[in-house]
Parts: sequence; structure tokens; C-alpha cells
Amino acid sequence: MKQSGASAEIFSILNGISPDPAGNTSSISADHYFDILHSLDAIIFVADIRTHEIFYANNYAQSLLGNILGKTCRQALRGDSSEPCSFCSTRYLPDNNPAFPVSLNHETWNSITRGWYDVYERPVTLPDGRNVRIHLAMDITDKKTEEKTKLNELRLSTLVSLYEKKELDPASICEFVLESSIPITSSSIGFMGFLTEDESQMTIHSWSKNVMQECAMHQKSPEFNMREGGIWDQAIREKRPFMLNDFTLDSPGRKEPPKGHVAIRRFLAVPHLFNGKIVAVIAVGNKEEPYGDDDVIQLQLLLEGMWQILRRKKAEEEAIRHSEQVRHFANAVAHDLKSPAISVYGFAKMLKEKYADALDNRALRYCEQIMKNSEQISSLAGDINLYISTRDTPCTFESLELQEIWYAIRQEFIPQLRDKNINWFEQEIESVRIMGNRTGLLRIFRNLIDNALKYGGDSMSTISMGYEMSGTHHILLVENNGEGILQEDEKVIFQEFIRNSKGTKAFGTGMGLAIVREVAAKHNGQSWLMTSPQGNPVFCVSIARDLHV
Repeated sequence: MKQSGASAEIFSILNGISPDPAGNTSSISADHYFDILHSLDAIIFVADIRTHEIFYANNYAQSLLGNILGKTCRQALRGDSSEPCSFCSTRYLPDNNPAFPVSLNHETWNSITRGWYDVYERPVTLPDGRNVRIHLAMDITDKKTEEKTKLNELRLSTLVSLYEKKELDPASICEFVLESSIPITSSSIGFMGFLTEDESQMTIHSWSKNVMQECAMHQKSPEFNMREGGIWDQAIREKRPFMLNDFTLDSPGRKEPPKGHVAIRRFLAVPHLFNGKIVAVIAVGNKEEPYGDDDVIQLQLLLEGMWQILRRKKAEEEAIRHSEQVRHFANAVAHDLKSPAISVYGFAKMLKEKYADALDNRALRYCEQIMKNSEQISSLAGDINLYISTRDTPCTFESLELQEIWYAIRQEFIPQLRDKNINWFEQEIESVRIMGNRTGLLRIFRNLIDNALKYGGDSMSTISMGYEMSGTHHILLVENNGEGILQEDEKVIFQEFIRNSKGTKAFGTGMGLAIVREVAAKHNGQSWLMTSPQGNPVFCVSIARDLHV
């Protein structure tokens, strides 16, 4: 194992206690070496390799752990006398050679001193023939605190990045989550899989890049039968996270890895449940230090975020597919309605005009009603197509003079305004230019004016055009002094197929204000209704000021 800096120097001192290959012992006594060790700021103790009893501890160790002479090392380090520590080097020593030169290096948390330590262990034979284990631990708490801070920053930025990548395709999102799971858990390998609905089969979505380089498993079939799995799928069988921090120990369900499988030292698998069933699992391995609850939480957060994004994307795809079906259906219905409606109108008109002398008054009224209804059907079909076109057609923007738009609309409605004796007013404003879609803005005003003429009632005498500006939007205003809007209609009046509920005889398809709403949305704005101080209905449409050509 690696040794560097002060630790390497300490081990070079400890090596001097053992006989050299020629059988000579150092000219300096062991006691003198121990005196040197007393002066070092590192936990150093020597324990019998069989009984684990400590018979030497330097001053630094005893200042932190108390008088530990005569105790077992696990009593000194953990405060209990249960099984040997999982990191103890003794288990690696052959029975017939207790001085087998195995050096171990690992990092561990000590619950007594409340600190992190870089631990080195090594068996040696003392000059008097005793086989002992040297334990050296250097305080790295400050280093670990700094590393944890950086790791937490990495974990947070990873979650933020995940939601920033929500517009990517599902495969890319899964790939990001898998590759991100490696650094945030300090692992070196990993994989992600998705389960069938009955949880009997798992399909490996992808292996981490290191697995691709080191392991032949990724070349095999990505389908795995859960009934044939080993330790790696215990998280799926138990429906909870599973970690194994010492893969050399016997564990229930553990099987020998297949030929070509990457060597596993530590392992963590975290499943994700949806509606009580496991839908996905992410597994990582070979972290230098043991996996813990923090690693589990981070993988759970990643999986949860990934699954939310995947579900949303699937719902969006379904909505788009459904929307396309509805659009095609609506277009077909509108087309199929309009043609026969026009024919019915023509036949009824011809019947009324050519056979008026042969028809009584009731029959003539029937003809007029047929003409009126067929005209309404044709108008509805046209409005449906216009609404769909407004939603689906991309907007192109240009710089427009607001007064020119008002003039074009006024000219269009002059005959109706004269017939109904309605006055037209425009707010006095300086030259106002709006970046917008000309056809869209004309549709806004055309539908708002048409709506006023249909539902304003006989008492309406004025229609007024107004303009305001906020920090972010132009606001277009159309006010009339006709009949007000019922309170229950105000919140829904811009929805599809909603008409004034006052029972007016005027015909409307209920699509005009819905088209206004859609055009406003295309301009990053909104539409709404408010009431003026005089009690008049005022229709408002906002148009974003930051639109570009």
C-alpha cells in the first residue's frame, strides 16, 4: 500500500525493529525506538497479533484514548470488545506465517476522538521473536472536512445540473445520472438498470466508463433474470438500499463473480420505487473508504430527480401525440362540416328564392333558419381552423406602428360601426412601435371588436382603443360602454367555446377570445378582463417588449 511523508519515515523506524534479511538486528535497542515514537504526533500502538492485546502505546495515543495498555485494540479504538474491526490486517495473515508482510492503508472515523484518521497497519516480528501488529493513525480531520465541503458542493451542483439538462433526451439524462453517481460517491465503477413491471427482469441501461474499460460484462446481454442474481441484486429483492463495505466477507446470496467481471471491493445499490414497485436501480462500487448513509441519500436524490424528469417527458410526449391526434381530428371535422354546411346554405337559399310563391310563411321561416344554422356551422368550422392555425403556426415578428394597426381595424369595421351608430375613439399617444406579428395583432383587435359588437347590446355607443406600457410589456386595451360581463364569466371568458351567459341572441362560436389568448401567448403575454371606473368592460392584452425579429 502507499506510504508517503511522515508515515513513510515512521514505518522506516518500525522496520528497524525487525531483523534484516541476513538475520542481524539493529544496533539501536527497541526501547530507544519506542522513545522516539513517544515524541511523534500520531497515534501509534503495538498489539499482539493473536490476542490483539496492546502492550505499547505512545504518549500521543494515550493522551487521546487514555491508558489503553493491556486492552484489546478494539476496546481502545471502539470502546467495546465485540468482533475484530473490519479493517484489521490480522485476517489477511496466513496461519503458518503470522509475520507475513502485509501493509494496509485506509481512512476511518474514530467515535472516541471524534476525528478522521489515515490508518496504516503492518505486522512485524520484534527482536525478541514476538509477532506483533503496528498500528499508526494520523489525524486528517481538517483534510476530510475540506474534502466533505467540496464533495457537498459537487453533489449540490450535480443536482442543479440534472434539472438544467431536463430538455435532453431520456438516454442522455440517464447517462448523466450514472456518470455523476461515480464522483459524488467517490466510487470508480457503476451501472444503471430498469426493471420490468413484474420486477423479474432488469435491463442494464448503461455501464460507467470505467466498467467499459475494465470489465467484460458490458459485452454480454443487458438482460438479467432477478432469480439468478447474487449479492448485487439484494437491493431489488429487499426493496431498499444495500451496501457491502467488505466484499471479501461471506454474505447471504453472494456468488463468485463470472469470468471477466471487474473486481469488487465495496458495493452500494440503491433502488427507486414508484407506486410500490422498483422501476430503476443504480449501483456503484469500489470506493476507497466505506459507503455510508450520505452516499445512499445522494443516489436517492439523483434517482428521484431523474425519474421525475423521465415521467414528465413521457407525459409531454403523450400530450403531444394526443394533441396531434386531436388537431388532425379537429381539422378533419371542421373541413367535413364546412363543405356540407355551405351546400345546405345554398340549397336552402335557392329553395327560398325560386319557390317563394309555392311556400307558405312557415316554410319560408324554416328556410331562413336552415340558412342561419348552416352559416353558423360554417363559421364555427372556420374559427376552429383559425384557432388551430394560431396555436401551431410559428410567429415571425416585425416592428409595427400601433396607430397603423388601429387604422386598419377601424377601416375594416366602418360599415358595422355606421350601421349601429357607434363612435370610435383612440387614445392620443405619441408614435408607438411594437415588435409583434402583424397578422396576430390584427386578429387580436378584430376578435375584440367583433366580440363587442356581438355582445355589447343595443345601448353600446362607443368603442375605445387604449395603450399602456409596463417595464416588460406593451398593454393593448379595448373598452366599450355596452353591457357588462357577468362575474362568473370573467375568469373563463378566454377559454375555448365559452360565450356570454347572458342569453344574448347574437351568434358566436366561443372561439374569438380563445384566439386572442393564443396570440398573446405567442407574444409572451397574457389576456384578461377588467372593469373601468365607469363600470365598462375593458379587454387587456400584454405583448412582451423584448421580442426580436
